[in-house]
Amino acid sequence: MPVDNYKFDRRTKEEFIEDMKRGLSAEVQSINIFRDILSRSDVENPDLVYVGSNEEGKILFDKNNEIANVDLFPDYLLKYKESRRIRARFIEVKICNPHSRECYFKVKQLEQYKELSQVIILFVMGYATDNPKFILVKPEDILGLGIEPELVYEKQTIKVPTEKFNWLPFNRGYSFDSLLTREYIRN
Repeated sequence: MPVDNYKFDRRTKEEFIEDMKRGLSAEVQSINIFRDILSRSDVENPDLVYVGSNEEGKILFDKNNEIANVDLFPDYLLKYKESRRIRARFIEVKICNPHSRECYFKVKQLEQYKELSQVIILFVMGYATDNPKFILVKPEDILGLGIEPELVYEKQTIKVPTEKFNWLPFNRGYSFDSLLTREYIRN
């Protein structure tokens, strides 16, 4: 998919590439921390597999020198056992800085993920700090908050206040019930 069809905005191609490199690096670091949490949790036989482009964390270019790995599909697949059955969920990683007052969710992306059904968004705040924290939310839960989308970088975006979420610290183990099925959105 050409960049200008989905993510490209007013940034130059060079600015976009630099921003994308930083974002991909942060996502890989965050998912690696989450892998560690899964391995210490009660989730049975967790296997977090990268299913995005050919190389995790790398920008790929097509034959026309356009960015090739920009799309609306989640980058990871979480496979695990539950009640002696294999389960699977797609995981999309989103990050924000530790001082963010809002989490940004692109409406088009949320709608796509809702159609796929088994998608969870791992939203990480402050991944490079001493106290990173995270939430796991379903796209339909964000869409159901009743928050009017706004234009952000020319994309319809739902801006959710960070205090609306029950954040968990990255520094401990969790049971299955408290990790994949807990309520991350405050009433």
